[in-house]
Amino acid sequence: MDNLEKIWHNQLVDDSFCKLKSLEVEGCMKLLNVFPSNIHGRLLSLESLVVTACGSLEEIFDLREWSIYDSRIMLSFANLQKLRVSTCRSLKNLFSTSILAKEGVVMEEAPARFLFPKLTSLVLYNLQELRSFYPGRHKVEGPVLKTLGMSCCGIHDTDEDGQMQPPFFLSLVEEAFPCVEELKLNGKNVMMLWQGTSSVAKSLVQLTEMLIGSCEKIREVIGNHGDVIEDEIIFRKLKSLMLEDLPSLTSFCSWNFTLKFPSLETVTVRQCPNMKIFSKGDLTTQKLQKVKIGQDSVELRPDFNLNTAIQQSHEKAQNLENLSLNRSSDEEIFPHGEDQTWTKIKTLDLYYRNDLKHIWKQNSKLDLIIQNLEVLKVQLCHSLINLMPPPTSFQNPSTSFRNLTYLKVESCNSLINIGTSSVAKSLVQLTEMLISSSEKITEVIGNHGDVIEDEIIFRKLKSLMLEDLPSLTSFCSWNFTLKFPSLETVTVRQCPNMKIFSKGDLTTQKLQKVKIGRESVELRPDFNLNTIIQQSYEKANEDIWNEDNGAYSSEHSDFSICSYDVAAFEACWRVGQLFQLPEIAKNPLEPQTHQVKDDLRSFYPGRHIVEGPVLKTLDLVDCCIHDADEEGQMQQPFFLSLVEEV
Repeated sequence: MDNLEKIWHNQLVDDSFCKLKSLEVEGCMKLLNVFPSNIHGRLLSLESLVVTACGSLEEIFDLREWSIYDSRIMLSFANLQKLRVSTCRSLKNLFSTSILAKEGVVMEEAPARFLFPKLTSLVLYNLQELRSFYPGRHKVEGPVLKTLGMSCCGIHDTDEDGQMQPPFFLSLVEEAFPCVEELKLNGKNVMMLWQGTSSVAKSLVQLTEMLIGSCEKIREVIGNHGDVIEDEIIFRKLKSLMLEDLPSLTSFCSWNFTLKFPSLETVTVRQCPNMKIFSKGDLTTQKLQKVKIGQDSVELRPDFNLNTAIQQSHEKAQNLENLSLNRSSDEEIFPHGEDQTWTKIKTLDLYYRNDLKHIWKQNSKLDLIIQNLEVLKVQLCHSLINLMPPPTSFQNPSTSFRNLTYLKVESCNSLINIGTSSVAKSLVQLTEMLISSSEKITEVIGNHGDVIEDEIIFRKLKSLMLEDLPSLTSFCSWNFTLKFPSLETVTVRQCPNMKIFSKGDLTTQKLQKVKIGRESVELRPDFNLNTIIQQSYEKANEDIWNEDNGAYSSEHSDFSICSYDVAAFEACWRVGQLFQLPEIAKNPLEPQTHQVKDDLRSFYPGRHIVEGPVLKTLDLVDCCIHDADEEGQMQQPFFLSLVEEV
């Protein structure tokens, strides 16, 4: 449905779609809106609306031609119970501005009204440009809504002209959903949930579960807009509260309000490094017995309440040595380079953070954060474009990672290198480096600026592994002198484009063997690491068996592999066929063919018979197996030629 621009016909009879109960719209990349103005009022039976992955969608409901008699917009969805909108990258508002609003009539006289009398679930997910429910003054009414979820949404606090506006979330919860029970919010531009007086928080009397996560700007959950000095807020039915990945959060409430949680049973606080206290006013949590802070579960006592637990955790974080972060939508880990919270970290483990682009903010002074870092693991961070920042981010780049001993980078598909030469010079304590499964890495050591010659000494590096790096051409493609005085083990697997290790001078005096794929190759004075990589690349571009390596004699028509129990061919990007034989191939033994990659067309390009009378296991994984030869002529597929009589 990529080319679909309209769902509905321009001219509809009065009762069109009046019985429609469920509508799902997915993958319509050219669709601009779901409901044009002529469909309004017809969907009286609609109960469920789900909109997913419509990249050009600008609004769900088009009100630009909306006209009504009393000069105010009132739109009702009498039976709608479920509304879910996700992954629509252009969506800024659910409703567009009407003609009356554009002319200034509605905006001056009365707000637009959107009525959802039966809506119980509203979920908005991954709407990065979302700004508001409706761009003008409006009122939303959902008297029976129970579940409200907004995750990975922009939720801007300014309009398109840069003017301040009430954040979308606030405009929803103020009076719209008095019966909401489950509240989940994840939006990087939200600064607080409630402002004004505390009356809004007071109105959510049915709330039982609250989750706030990945809001990088939020500083407090309950704020104060005005001159309210004292107040009392009772979250009468709230049982579960989770605050997660909120780097700017300092407290739940920083004002002198009395907070009561008579039903609260579970509190979880994770990755909130600047949260120093829960609330400044009186706090009552009579049912709360345990608090989970990070990985620790803390029991409460009469003399050790929620405030005390948060304060103690913050003090402990000042001495934090091991930090493990996973599954979050943040684009940066350390947005403020001067933060004193992280200065004692020795181990940093990042896992499955798909939106992470930078581990630390560029052009900030990072020396304090990484001065004690010994172990760095980064896995499944596919948006990461910067592992080790450029030299300008450090006061002294040559000593930046001076204590790092272990580096592992796996499945980071946006990285093109690990770091520049000036930062690499600081890796004087590094003993083990593993780089794998990152499809865009072209080299390990890059070049920042116009450095022509340089010398890098990996003084303590003993083990280097490069695995499954399809774009890697070399460890370093610049004319740098590389010295590895302690290097003992080098492993290179599934790096089909690696033509050379380095272009400059290379010293590896302790290295005796290199493992390339499944082979272990010994070094000699005339056969160094560069020579091995070059030879391996050239060999990989040839057929596995051909007449050049003496696998058979052209005078014979039979070929038998007599000494193999298992034959495995793995990640061979350029192999077009397994054999280049004149007529007949015989194999009486037990080969296992596994992961012969992209270009495989046949066992042998001509007429042939394969014999494997005792074959028990045959695996063909991720093989193209074309049914045409290279000239486009139909041929018997490789797989059929094997199983027919073999």
